[in-house]
Amino acid sequence: MAEADGSNPEKITDGIADYREPRWSPDGEHIAFSSDREKGSYDIWSIEVATGEFTRWTDSEDDESQPSWSPTGEEIVFINQNSIAAVNREGTIRPLGEDPGEDILVHAPSMSPDGQSVVWIEHDGDVSNLILNGTALTEGEDVFPFTPDWTGDQTFRYTADGKIWERDLAADSVSEIPFEAIVSIPGADYEKRD
Repeated sequence: MAEADGSNPEKITDGIADYREPRWSPDGEHIAFSSDREKGSYDIWSIEVATGEFTRWTDSEDDESQPSWSPTGEEIVFINQNSIAAVNREGTIRPLGEDPGEDILVHAPSMSPDGQSVVWIEHDGDVSNLILNGTALTEGEDVFPFTPDWTGDQTFRYTADGKIWERDLAADSVSEIPFEAIVSIPGADYEKRD
């Protein structure tokens, strides 16, 4: 964990376990993640930042990954093997989307602020599409498997075709969010061989 500018890094986990896909809770007090910290398969966990106390949300032999908080922080949406599910603090899992089948992988679920919709990405070979509550929203876009970011109950941002987009479900529209990044890469200081 670190400040937004990368300063003051602080280690909040230890041991040889793998801790991946961290996501801040809506109240900023917890971080959800997937980890194999107590066995060979990945479960969904959270850590309370102030105390360092861990909470295990799932406990199965299956692999659970890519957690994303519900707007209230009472549930975590995640990938359960290759389907979408949500789990509450008591460990009750409810399915939100079925496994799409052989050779199709699901990624990056995200719940809307009103808790009524979940959007995720399905990847089939060379094609990736946005899926909303089980229905494809895109066709032919190269959707990158970053977690979509909801900006309202009916709007979210995502990346596709090398650009950032905002989709308005109520207006059935998509608009590009222009951006530009200038990156300076210093050259290596070395002696040239003859």
